[in-house]
Amino acid sequence: MTSKTNGTQTVTIRHPIFNDRFCYVHLKKYRYLCPVCNRTFMAKTHLAPENKTYSYALIQFILEETKHSTITFSYLSEKTGFSITKIIDIFMEYCPNDTIQLPRVLCIDEVYLGRSSVKKYGTFCMDFETRLGYSFTYGRSTEDLTRFFSTIPREQRLQVEYVSSDMYPGFIRLVHTYFPKAKLCIDSFHVIKNINDQLKNTIQSTLRNLDRDSQEYNLLKKNQKYLLSNQNNLDLTKIIYLRSYKYSVRLIKLIEMMLELNQNLQLSYQLKERYLSFNRKESFNEGLFDELVSDYKKSSLQTLRIISHLLIRNKEYIRNSFTRIHGKRISNGPIESRNKAIKNILSNANGYRNFELLVKRVLHVLNHISLNKNRRIQ
Repeated sequence: MTSKTNGTQTVTIRHPIFNDRFCYVHLKKYRYLCPVCNRTFMAKTHLAPENKTYSYALIQFILEETKHSTITFSYLSEKTGFSITKIIDIFMEYCPNDTIQLPRVLCIDEVYLGRSSVKKYGTFCMDFETRLGYSFTYGRSTEDLTRFFSTIPREQRLQVEYVSSDMYPGFIRLVHTYFPKAKLCIDSFHVIKNINDQLKNTIQSTLRNLDRDSQEYNLLKKNQKYLLSNQNNLDLTKIIYLRSYKYSVRLIKLIEMMLELNQNLQLSYQLKERYLSFNRKESFNEGLFDELVSDYKKSSLQTLRIISHLLIRNKEYIRNSFTRIHGKRISNGPIESRNKAIKNILSNANGYRNFELLVKRVLHVLNHISLNKNRRIQ
């Protein structure tokens, strides 16, 4: 302790204080003299970090603003008067490392990084239970993911019980290699997407066999969205006006009229609705699943037989996807909703050259969203 001083030094600090309007604070700092060794040292202040020209309040302001996916570093540069590079440096230095333990239920999905990126996709991993982001990896190839997951201790990887992903073969190989004790769950949305894609092909095939000027062609062309929708979510009593027929019908009748145009179309639609009904069950019904596979397999349409092979190949993974954690079925739904925020970040910034910066920003934004949602639920 000492009260001996050896002059003062005035430093100028950028500080947000008056209604978020930035000002300069001229801080007079005393240089003290040590009575033992006669060395001098500056007095510490709680206003700003040592040897910095900005305050702790400015750091907090930047960290709070960057929690929102619509905020860009250029916007913060205009707001604070610092250069974009300086704002990024502050963010990288003081942004907390939002790392979590490898979760019990891990969701994996790919994110499109844009045309300007060398690797077009990144791989995002998230905790299904807490919705917190675990990692964001550059690339989605087996080599990229092997390089990342091989750095995680085997003891941690063995604690993962379930992994949810889409039907990308690279993810499936990854799970078997690095999470040997985990059960792979194929996201039900991607199975249904394959079935809907097959129905789209049948609709297009039916349209090609119809006269473009016919009433039937206009009927199917303009109303095919009702065939692709989940019938359970439609109001079948809704009145639809058919311009080509010049009269109105209920939606249930409209669907029947379209299905009467082609027998293959009718079969594809019925199988699609049967699978959606099976998918809504509380638990995996093996008898119903095998019956569906058999009906797909017996079809004369090549595209329907392809669906049967897909279902057979992924039967175990589809069964695992019916597992419920805290009452919620395991799926990639939570991680798909977070992909929108990542796309917002990339779109507003016109892409990122520094992937390390993108990783920090993505985890900072998404974990903020998840923590707020968890607080509201509690």
